[in-house]
Amino acid sequence: MLIILALVDDRTGNTWEVDDERFSSLFLGADDHLGLVSLATCEGAKSDSPKGFLGIAPKIVQKGVPAVVAMRYSVLISTAEIFIEEFYNAIAERKPVDWAVQWARNQVALGRGLDNREFATPVLFMRAEDGNIF
Repeated sequence: MLIILALVDDRTGNTWEVDDERFSSLFLGADDHLGLVSLATCEGAKSDSPKGFLGIAPKIVQKGVPAVVAMRYSVLISTAEIFIEEFYNAIAERKPVDWAVQWARNQVALGRGLDNREFATPVLFMRAEDGNIF
């Protein structure tokens, strides 16, 4: 499945369309100690492949970024807001990224209910040995 992203220049409003492979290659060899990429897009971690390690988020990890957080399915904006706020608050408190993802997912479950699958939509792809990526 080919995924096309439209990157938008804030100054000009012009778009640059790239496929998932080219987008993930933007992170190849990043030497600025990039520890985390958070994809605030729906289905940035979705894969139709049984191999499972396809899609934008895992491809970025394959390029060397220690951790990527993405959404596996579409979610309501209000759900994403709960997750993002709780996730970044935990990261700001210097919690390990895997802990922060689980904490934020738990807060979504409390807010939306366990019968709603949206609590399980945010996923973490990590190549770091532990969750301490900064």
